[in-house]
Amino acid sequence: MAETEYKQRNSSSGRKNKSDEILKKFAGMMVKIIKKANANNWKKGWMGVNGSIQGLPQNISGRTYSGGNSFFLMFNTAEKGYKTPVYMTFKQAKEQNLHVKSGEKSVPIFKWGLSIKDENGKKVSEEDYNAMSQEERATMDVRPFPKMFHVFNIDQTNLEEVNKKRYDAIVARFKTPEQEVKDTEGMYVNEALDRMFEQKAWHANIQYDKPADQAFYSPSTDSIVLPMKEQFKLGKTPEEVYHDGMEYYSTALHEMAHSTGHESRLDRKFGAQGTDNYAHEELIAEMTSALVGSTMGFDRKILENNANYLSGWLNRLRDKPETITTIMTDVGKASDMIIEKVDEQRIALNQTPLKAGNLEGLADDYDDPSEALAKGIGMEESKEDATENISLSEDSNPQTDLAGVAEHIMETNHVSKGEAEKMAAPIVEEQQTAVNEKKQKAAQAKQEAVKKADEARKAEDERRREVEEQRRREEENRKNDKDGGQASKIFLHAALLLGALELAKGNKGVWMNKAGKSNAEFLWAKTPITPYNNLMMNLQSDQKGYRSNVYAYFDELKDAGDSVRSNEKALPFNWTRWDYQNIATKEVITKGEYQKLPEDERSLYVKHHSRQTQQIFNIDQTSMTGKQMYSDLLKETGAKYEELSERGVTSMIKFSEKLKSNHPTAIVVARDDNQYQIYGNDATRAGKILGLPVGQTEVDGQKIKSTGFPLDRIDDYLPKLVQAKQWVVVADNLDSAELIRRVANEKDVLNKAYSTAQTVAKSAGIGYERVMVLQDAEYDKQADKIIVSGMTDKDSGNSRQTAIAKANDIYRAIVAATGSEQRLDRLGRNNLLPNDDAKYERFVQDLSAGILMARQGLPASLSKESMQHIDYWQREIKENPKLLGLLEKDVNNAVESIDKHLQKQIVKYEDIRKDLPLKDLAVSERQYQISTDLAKLPDIDSKEIVIVRDTAKGSADVILPEGASLEDNVEISGIRKDRIKIALGHEGITDVKFYNAGGALGLKEPDDYYKDKTVSVDRLRQYEFSQHRDIDVKPQIAAAALPKIEIFTPIRDEKGQYAFFFKAENEPSFSVYPNDTHKKLYFDVRGTDKQKEIHDALAQKYYSVAKQHPEIKVDLIMPKVSNVDMSKIERPTITKDKEDPNKKYVMATIDGKFMKKEISKAQWDKMWLADDMSAYKKAVAAVVFAPLLKEDVQKEQSTSMAARSTSTETVKKEQGAEEKTSEGTSESISETATGKEAETTRRESTFRR
Repeated sequence: MAETEYKQRNSSSGRKNKSDEILKKFAGMMVKIIKKANANNWKKGWMGVNGSIQGLPQNISGRTYSGGNSFFLMFNTAEKGYKTPVYMTFKQAKEQNLHVKSGEKSVPIFKWGLSIKDENGKKVSEEDYNAMSQEERATMDVRPFPKMFHVFNIDQTNLEEVNKKRYDAIVARFKTPEQEVKDTEGMYVNEALDRMFEQKAWHANIQYDKPADQAFYSPSTDSIVLPMKEQFKLGKTPEEVYHDGMEYYSTALHEMAHSTGHESRLDRKFGAQGTDNYAHEELIAEMTSALVGSTMGFDRKILENNANYLSGWLNRLRDKPETITTIMTDVGKASDMIIEKVDEQRIALNQTPLKAGNLEGLADDYDDPSEALAKGIGMEESKEDATENISLSEDSNPQTDLAGVAEHIMETNHVSKGEAEKMAAPIVEEQQTAVNEKKQKAAQAKQEAVKKADEARKAEDERRREVEEQRRREEENRKNDKDGGQASKIFLHAALLLGALELAKGNKGVWMNKAGKSNAEFLWAKTPITPYNNLMMNLQSDQKGYRSNVYAYFDELKDAGDSVRSNEKALPFNWTRWDYQNIATKEVITKGEYQKLPEDERSLYVKHHSRQTQQIFNIDQTSMTGKQMYSDLLKETGAKYEELSERGVTSMIKFSEKLKSNHPTAIVVARDDNQYQIYGNDATRAGKILGLPVGQTEVDGQKIKSTGFPLDRIDDYLPKLVQAKQWVVVADNLDSAELIRRVANEKDVLNKAYSTAQTVAKSAGIGYERVMVLQDAEYDKQADKIIVSGMTDKDSGNSRQTAIAKANDIYRAIVAATGSEQRLDRLGRNNLLPNDDAKYERFVQDLSAGILMARQGLPASLSKESMQHIDYWQREIKENPKLLGLLEKDVNNAVESIDKHLQKQIVKYEDIRKDLPLKDLAVSERQYQISTDLAKLPDIDSKEIVIVRDTAKGSADVILPEGASLEDNVEISGIRKDRIKIALGHEGITDVKFYNAGGALGLKEPDDYYKDKTVSVDRLRQYEFSQHRDIDVKPQIAAAALPKIEIFTPIRDEKGQYAFFFKAENEPSFSVYPNDTHKKLYFDVRGTDKQKEIHDALAQKYYSVAKQHPEIKVDLIMPKVSNVDMSKIERPTITKDKEDPNKKYVMATIDGKFMKKEISKAQWDKMWLADDMSAYKKAVAAVVFAPLLKEDVQKEQSTSMAARSTSTETVKKEQGAEEKTSEGTSESISETATGKEAETTRRESTFRR
């Protein structure tokens, strides 16, 4: 027993020593890398690949290495000057019929192994351990230990000599393209990373399209700020500029590496600057970005501010080699996470994923299976020849061999020659038989090798076909499954909206649910449908011609025994899944699991949401269409109105007969001049229901029953027929007719709209007024009131359509009220010019109102004003990829807020606004008037464009007509962007930017942007400009110029509410109450580098608004004086106490009596902001001494003149005594004494320009 324990301890100790040695070796490798970087003064990159090699290091079989192994092998490749990062072990080289060159040294790679023992201390293999159950594994003693393998680069083997074709092919696979991919600035381009930024495909948000002073990752907001690419352009030579592009992407990878450590991902500890955690994090980010960058073909320079942290790791790695395991693990996980996302982009760009390796297919192309197999057999035979002791060779002569053997026997056994030959004969025969057998075996082996080679070739051919077929299927699936991706989902939604807007052009503004189908719903599931999803379900149903808005999930259809018809496309359905997440472990559990937890454990969890997309199908896309259930559903949820077309008839009577034959159960109502007529048996049925007389009409010599009513009574009689459960076909002309199953009662439609407006207004604290004037419904922003008309236009024709249009209008006004500044505050958040922002707001109102209509099974229509914006909206949907995301958020917020108000719930608008983008501070039309006006000038028909030239900088902004695409590969005839650049180049202008005429891609600059620039309208003729026309914008710049704002500061009113105080040059001061968001923003940015920028913008905004709306100005400086006699106040002054400067006093002489009283700090501070300081002092005195002034008035009425005179003399004596002991009795002295303090107070309490 003791001996066994000794062996175990000795084994364990030996393994530990070996593990320590392995870790020391890898730590030493890391130290060597850092030392080399230090020796180069940190100026060179980690790897030194210089863009010559790309791809992950991998072994000869094609498997890629990961983590720290990748890093070390890539470094080794660059350091040794190898042409590829392809490695193999000695054994693999042998298996490839290769050998390692003499004197070559291997490089170690690292892998964790497991030491597994059972309860008795007996070793268990990993294979057996993996086959065990969880219960069995729990009884095992498992300890990880590092294992080291030695590998050689292919340049250290004879591969190039024995198979140069294959060697060259491997090198070519890792070689970067000879033709450098550059952008217009000459900087390196990486398509995969560019696409990742554009598609927002990284885990954290990356801001890359705005100027920034530095790159950084913020863990608190989980966002990356990256300076614009052109900010990295520092080189002077083309080569330097090209590598500046690499530095841009390297910096991005560095910050992405940091973001992998966020608590929701790999959860690394971010320490404060100067701590061990901070240094560790910097090393991980540096190594990860270097590894990923080198894999993609560029190197990562070591930043100077990180050099010190990396130097600090030298001692740590020497002292504690075990830290290398943490480094390698963290680098491996971080790089894997980045490469996974990069590969997604490479696949989308039809590029080979990095993880797939670079050797795929090489074995197929450059290794002949039969040749390889024959080589293997030859090696085995040579081994046998070397070990077997056979005296005869395969080509020996039997006679010669017999003599030689006999001679050997004679010498050793001392027998005669004859006897020796007799003895030798069987020996030689046996040996010769062995040689022959061996030859036969060799021949058989060769035949077997050829046979196996043929089988291998056939198997390989079959494998190739399978691989090719799999690739083809995957490619086809990628094309077919595009609906599952974010971009294709957006494309589908965009197509539905574009189709709806196009429909509105030819349908008098009706853009959704023209047929009056019931609201969108799920067949079995009770899944809540967000407003935006509701919109898309209705639109798809409309455009695909589905007969209802009823949808189902694929799995539910399958469970019910139904299926989706082949080649049907699903509709993406967005939804948010709410679960619970453990604060510490980040484990996510379902709501059901959370509710089963004990109360004390629930406190460890918080709500967790994730955005998901499911695929849904309309029931018309399923096998349900032939079932009774489908027919029943259509009766309940199907269309109320259906367009019919019956061609080839010449009279309304014939038309009626044809309609009747196709719709025998419906009553056909046909228009005849100014009457509607009903014929045959329909006349009898309709006459009975409507109470109309039934007569007879002669048709082609035959008399048939008929009844009718005047044209203007259709809206009276049609509802009665429908309510009597009759289907009605109404034919107004010979081209088309409308089948009406149900009809909405117009009074009910309007009453519902009025009721909704009233309820929402009451719940949200909005005013509501119903006026008896014919006008459109509106939201009065200034009065915060919804105004609706109680009258209907009776001359509009169809009262049913008028009621539906009016209801749409009322819902638009309700949605507009939710978007006001004190609620959802939609305006000014999307970086649009004021005019374009108003169009976006109108779009939100139309979409949201349409959803409210569709929920009632009613058509949604656009207003006349909105009809004018259709082309603009269509262009924005096509060209602004962010628009649908903005619409989804704003439409959902608007409709869901209305729903809550209708349910009398409290809507926490402030919480909703917190999740919205910051408002654009400058939204004044006055400040952006020039950009707004210029957007009206480009014309696609006349081919006119607007050019804003800055000749001093050699730059120009070109505004293209509306509808002109900014894509490089799309040009408009006569307005080609490449030719515009050439034409401007003739003028010495090289920096050219293109914009649309307004919208998200418009030129959005304030008026002062155009200072020192020239503006013109031009037409392009070949490569020159013709019909040049200058636009003078100087008057508008001057008119828009704001006066100098001398003081801008927050002050409090009597209730403690903050307002912004303004004192502009040569103008009276005033104050304005800001909204809560801007008030918070003012204080949040104080003390930051954004303070001046934000405060300037707030000052300009509110000053402009106050100029346009003077009614919002308030005076918070001058005190409100009660009804007292101000003439009694003499020599008022305000001063500080000499002994206690914190105390301030107002002093004055009232009726000859000296008065003094303490005032507040606010009253003291406001004195320095007053336009008229003397008037302010007198007003403060009037407020402070008001009770005394009123008391004096009462005394005047009750005392005699003599008594009052005596009292006055007494007061004067007392006043003289006070003046001798008081500080600063005169106004001039007070002002002189406090002059410096006044200046100090102004500096402390104001933001100056």
